Amino acid sequence: MHNQVQDAEDQLGLSAWTINSNNTDEWDEAKTAIVEGDCDVLLISPERLANSQFQQEVLLEMNEEFGLLVVDEAHCISDWGHDFRPDYRRIRRILNELPGHIPVAATTATANDRVVDDITTQVPDLDAIRGELVRDSLRIQTIEMDSKAERLAWLAENVASFDGSGIIYCLTTDEVDLVAEWLQQFGHGVEPYYGRLDGDRRRELESQLMENEVDGLVATNALEMGFNKPDLGWVIHFQRPPNLIRYYQEIGRAGRALDDAKAVMLSGESDDEVAEYFIEQAFPEPEAFQEVLEILEASNTQLHKYELLKHVNIGWGAADTCLNILRVENAIYKGENGYERTTKDWPYDHDRIESVTQHRWEELERIQEFAATDTCLTRFIDNELDGSLERDCGQRANCVGGFVPSTIEKGELVDVAVDHYKGASTGEISSRYYLPKQDGGRSVIDDDRNMEHGLVLATLDDPGWGTRVREQRGTGQYHADLISAAV
Repeated sequence: MHNQVQDAEDQLGLSAWTINSNNTDEWDEAKTAIVEGDCDVLLISPERLANSQFQQEVLLEMNEEFGLLVVDEAHCISDWGHDFRPDYRRIRRILNELPGHIPVAATTATANDRVVDDITTQVPDLDAIRGELVRDSLRIQTIEMDSKAERLAWLAENVASFDGSGIIYCLTTDEVDLVAEWLQQFGHGVEPYYGRLDGDRRRELESQLMENEVDGLVATNALEMGFNKPDLGWVIHFQRPPNLIRYYQEIGRAGRALDDAKAVMLSGESDDEVAEYFIEQAFPEPEAFQEVLEILEASNTQLHKYELLKHVNIGWGAADTCLNILRVENAIYKGENGYERTTKDWPYDHDRIESVTQHRWEELERIQEFAATDTCLTRFIDNELDGSLERDCGQRANCVGGFVPSTIEKGELVDVAVDHYKGASTGEISSRYYLPKQDGGRSVIDDDRNMEHGLVLATLDDPGWGTRVREQRGTGQYHADLISAAV
């Protein structure tokens, strides 16, 4: 949002503000600008609509001043969008409460016919206008390369050949750090970027990329929506994204104001494990929803999340998903002291969740096909988005040949990359910081009573020690070098 605010001010001369969790020090100034009519544009995430203080102090103040409501990334409204977010459902309620004369625009670059139909059903009287999907400046190439060590070697050999600055996307923060450290060893000016960095650091990195002060950022999809650098020269995917629409959105960061930009995707079967995990963990089991509702219904007071977790056998992330869905659908209410049950009946929509999950499996199959196809890559994407392209583009890798090598020139680099994985794979398992109290709430565990942090030697999918563990775990005997590394 910081990038969008800057664009609105610098390019359009608007007084633009945002209220989000990363700029709490600016909230009072933003609210004053809104109340006094000095705010032309306010940018928020849909999650902000759940905040009762925001509703009272900001939305109500703006109600008479609304000139236009814009829903960006509108595919998130749809169950069938590649990045469905429950909080986007709140937008429908806002629309119902707005005066009828206020215009509404919903925009997205990544919606097929099914998603468009779903959005127009949820947002009444919406006229759909579709433009061309193909950007002639963007050249695309896919490379099958299952070994992550080989992918590191490929990056070391080829990143310098890309013009301008760019983005290397990874699926996890661990991979972001590992890839960034690897490229830094070879003199590439890249920095890691992901959501858990503090807001100031993220803004600093975005600014460095905007001003071409770095060669690129190695990032998760935290660097995606709203980021606009017209002269971004390239995007590389170190791992295959979980679906083709997300891939298209991420490569769409490149080449907006260039005649030639490049997008390369490295992929292999090992990428499926991450994608399958996120699909399987997207929705908690029906029993979890039911248990949460029953516990809240039986309670005479509001309950915090960590109090609920004492009674429901789910993890922290699953609890967040469960509570968020129930809040959005008004089955529960979050007050100052925790959550409480509302009077609204809430049946578990098994058919809908099964359909959405099945759709995500189908999306995974489609990007697997994309990675392996020898047909026109642009036409493949265009067809997936129900575009109008009727012939091959004649300029992407599968049409005219690759623009970068698909193999590694120096085999010894792979061995160096394996050693890099061995050196970087040791992770930390943090001990618990809090202890639940008998009367509810939690307390910080004293240092002298706390456990030491644990250590992780490797994950099974890494090409360093992980490969050795996979090879030896069924034999009943581990080699001395693996034991030495572990101790």
